[in-house]
Amino acid sequence: MNCRTVRTLLSAYIDGELTVAQAAGVEAHLDQCSECQTALAELKSQDLVLRAVLAKPIAVSPLLTQRVISEVQRRQTEKAQARFGFFRLPFAKPALLAAAVLALIVISVFAFSPKSARVVAVQGKPLCSTASHTGWNHLRSGVRVSDGTRVKTAIGEMATIRWPDGSEVVIGAQTDATALPESKPSGVVLNRGLIYARIRPQQLGFYVRGPQATATVLGTEFWLEARGNATSLFVIRGKVRFANAAGQVVVTRWKKSTAVAGRAPSPLQPTSPLDANSFWWLRHSQPRR
Repeated sequence: MNCRTVRTLLSAYIDGELTVAQAAGVEAHLDQCSECQTALAELKSQDLVLRAVLAKPIAVSPLLTQRVISEVQRRQTEKAQARFGFFRLPFAKPALLAAAVLALIVISVFAFSPKSARVVAVQGKPLCSTASHTGWNHLRSGVRVSDGTRVKTAIGEMATIRWPDGSEVVIGAQTDATALPESKPSGVVLNRGLIYARIRPQQLGFYVRGPQATATVLGTEFWLEARGNATSLFVIRGKVRFANAAGQVVVTRWKKSTAVAGRAPSPLQPTSPLDANSFWWLRHSQPRR
């Protein structure tokens, strides 16, 4: 393999998506190429930062935990006393504790597994409205997002929406966007501002529609920015179709394109992890405490 081929496979190599033969070829090349080793290290570093930013474990409420354990204990006590004096046996308490933990795990899986798109992180006090309500309310973490949910953020505010398959859209500061998670394919309409999208392969066709052009996912993560009279696409990984009525381009990793009204998206322009947008997100996307 040459450097060009290996560079196109590094993202899939990190994610464990290559075949055994492809992975062996990449590793053989990496053993002999210091430049590709550096590229791999940079990509791993970016991946770790983005995972840390977007990761937000689901916490089980202490109140729910106590209620589940209490209910299991009550039922086990009644059953044991009625039948064979279970609590007099030496292994009774450990067995009961194990049953309570198992019940808690089962309840947590069913209660907290996402069935629809939800808000998983909020910074500041963004505003939201739904298709059925014209008024505005403060957006809260954990709420369900349905088709037509509109989000507005001010300076220093952000919101992250996660789809059931793990795909995520981060709505940046000073942004106005409308989510359409229940449509087929699903997507987001960006009226103005900046959106970061990290989309899973099963969401092929996912789109972010800007004022001057639409970005359609072919399997990737990217920024889309709508400012003034232009919409700009910056691809971090994979590739995105960027199109309007005048034409289209396919934007690949570390490339960008800009669209204005009445013109086809511009030819691909080179960019890099040092792009100003990357620094902005790494500086502002960590939730404030």
